[in-house]
Amino acid sequence: TTMSEPEADTRPSLNKILTESESLVSENQDKIAPLIDPPKKRIRKKKFTYSNPNQEMLNRLDTQRSKGFFQRNFGSLKGGSMRAVVMYWIRMTMGIGVMALPFYISKMGVLTGSLLVLFAGILSYFSFKYIFTAQIVTGKKDLVQIARKFLPGWMVTIYSYTLIVDIFSAMVIYTVVSWNLFAYLMAILGIAKDEWIKDKDTLEFYLYNKEVVIIRVIFLHVLFVILIPLLLKRSLEALKIVSQIFMVSLIFIVLVLLAQTPLFFNQHHDPEHPEDQTSVSYLYKNIFRLKTFSYLFSIILAFYVQSMLMSLRKELLVPNITRLKKVAALSVGTELFFFLLLGIICYIAFGDKYTTSLIILRTPLKGYVWFEWVFRVGVMLFFIANGIGIPIYNVPIRDLIIRKMNDVLSDGRFL
Repeated sequence: TTMSEPEADTRPSLNKILTESESLVSENQDKIAPLIDPPKKRIRKKKFTYSNPNQEMLNRLDTQRSKGFFQRNFGSLKGGSMRAVVMYWIRMTMGIGVMALPFYISKMGVLTGSLLVLFAGILSYFSFKYIFTAQIVTGKKDLVQIARKFLPGWMVTIYSYTLIVDIFSAMVIYTVVSWNLFAYLMAILGIAKDEWIKDKDTLEFYLYNKEVVIIRVIFLHVLFVILIPLLLKRSLEALKIVSQIFMVSLIFIVLVLLAQTPLFFNQHHDPEHPEDQTSVSYLYKNIFRLKTFSYLFSIILAFYVQSMLMSLRKELLVPNITRLKKVAALSVGTELFFFLLLGIICYIAFGDKYTTSLIILRTPLKGYVWFEWVFRVGVMLFFIANGIGIPIYNVPIRDLIIRKMNDVLSDGRFL
């Protein structure tokens, strides 16, 4: 049978039913959904650092510990490793300190001077250990905040400002040394005029000679313009290559200097040339004088890195007290070895007459032109490395200034 036409007209079509359903759903959605979508909440990703490592970092540390001695100690250098932090540590201390040690030993004698260097290293190690222990106990990662747990408020306020000056002085010292190396290179390369040089035995310049002052001003301006890109780096790890260049150049110049000491010894201890002879005190000199305290504190300064400890700490993966003490022991032990080796050997070779305030600025070697030029190339490399290494102190200075400004703004006062 077939449907009649009237019955077919009264039955609603399928398309009409679907259209009405879609319209109803749309109206209901309009009543429920807002006209403007609410902003989605941003889920912050957890920030992982060496102090707050993720599982991948911990696995990497376990893998490194499971390696053999040579793979663990002579493999590729990774960020957060103890070797990297020891390298940063030695970079911040070795250089100027080690170059001045022959001079201090010459003022006290080999035995007494060596004992004072050893004493200074032991004192420095215990200082580092106590600071790390205080950091673990307080849970603070800033020297000023750590001091606030143990010292009166007025003392902490003074310390917060002197600490900035303290680290800034290191940049000043390395800047001065950069100038001294530049002046030394001008002297040994024959660029400097005779009237610029105050002492030809030590190649010391007249600092306030008019032409020398102009050259020094130009040199310092050019140096810091060149260093602007490095001064903008935000972490010690970003300056890792700078530390590596400095350490390589330092080791090179030290090895060359040590290799030349037998020749200098023969040159300055030859009875046939009394005009070049010098004396050496193998045991002790008169140490019962006020200058001995100055020499002792200067030697302690060769180990000084206390103000940068928290910057070094944040570069160490899993900085627990055991790893921190080990880093301190390795760093101080390495420094003691180099300090005593270079200080004793160079003083014996150059003696009282030719030992300069910085041994790298010693008088030229006679009769060995090619060997002297090897040393000069080393001085040039060290001069470049010392200059580009200045920004490494900018990292802790910037961190301290930012923290200090935050404290000032939060307290609403400067003192």
